Amino acid sequence: MLLAEAEWRAGHEDAADRAADLALEPSARQGSHHVLLKILTEFPAVASRRIDAEADTPWHAVGRALAAQGTNIQVAERLPAVTVSEFGRHALIVDGVEARLRISKSLELLSYLSSRPGHAADRPRILEALFARDDRSTRAYLRQAVHQLNLALPPQLRLIAEQNRLSLADELARGCQSLVVEADLAHTYRLAGRARLSAIEALLARAQWVAERRRELSRQTSDALSSAAELALQLHQYGDAVRLCQQATAIDPFREVAWRVRMRAANALGDDDGVLTAFQLCETALAQIDATPSPSTRRLLKQLQR
Repeated sequence: MLLAEAEWRAGHEDAADRAADLALEPSARQGSHHVLLKILTEFPAVASRRIDAEADTPWHAVGRALAAQGTNIQVAERLPAVTVSEFGRHALIVDGVEARLRISKSLELLSYLSSRPGHAADRPRILEALFARDDRSTRAYLRQAVHQLNLALPPQLRLIAEQNRLSLADELARGCQSLVVEADLAHTYRLAGRARLSAIEALLARAQWVAERRRELSRQTSDALSSAAELALQLHQYGDAVRLCQQATAIDPFREVAWRVRMRAANALGDDDGVLTAFQLCETALAQIDATPSPSTRRLLKQLQR
């Protein structure tokens, strides 16, 4: 019974059911539930869940016996199964049905909170992580992302907002694929011999696909940021151009086009030191792969320093 309760609290519903049924078998063979009933007085929720899960089973007889002893049997409410697909196409799946979310940041918020200690974070930190800035517009967008997410989630698993802090229920965080991968990795250390080898190889095969997918998403994100920076430059939004270039090169420091846009934006702002700093940062980044800035980047530096 202790194992069944532990599995349930860890979110392993099927394993909890198997552990409970395994404990019931010897009791049924002996024709007496005396020992089982004694243990269940400490863990009555185990019986409640098995009674709730199926109709007309030996567990119902056990439940009646517990009730006759005065043990309070309450049927536990089943939490809907929620999965957050983070690798490949990002999606929120509730009891096997994909939820429709109008705001993509809702899922990014879920993934971010699931990765934080305690599955919680202050709003300023969330805004910095999701939007790289904190202003009236991003605060309003975050409120909408939370609202849309809570409309899609079961009532028991909605985000908790307390003062200036947002948090996830543990049951919801456990449905995030990234945490499932971490749990699977931890599980391999509890195995031994061939079983451990097979588990590690299977996990590494999945991890390789995940890493490749993340690299592709990083490349696409860097492309988008570079393109946005060039557009901001054309629209004379020089401060935005610098900020977008900083984000692009944080992902891909070898992207010279982003460094050149940053140099031109700094020049437009009259920031001569910013022009030289951008070039030097580009030079430092490329030195990591034994490369140097291209002739076009060097020519741009000379043009802007005149």
